[in-house]
Amino acid sequence: MSTQTVSDDVQYGHIVIVTARWLLVIAGFLFLLYRPASITEVAVGTVGVLAVAATNFWLHTRILMKQPIETSRVYGASAADLVVISVLVALQDGC
Repeated sequence: MSTQTVSDDVQYGHIVIVTARWLLVIAGFLFLLYRPASITEVAVGTVGVLAVAATNFWLHTRILMKQPIETSRVYGASAADLVVISVLVALQDGC
């Protein structure tokens, strides 16, 4: 598979990626607010989820302005999502 094909796939799939990230933000906030163990858990989780929301807002505005998004930035945002999800799960003691 060529690099151009992968780039085209990401370009046409931007709206799907952004929509999934907005659902992640909503689910993250619900996950945080469901029986938190401590205020620290809520504070750290909120900062993480807001970071994902800010990144997603940036990606969303690039799509609305019809500006290209570099593939490496899309992959980097996805990696950051995994880190935030891992931290949220660790804060909940793996539940």
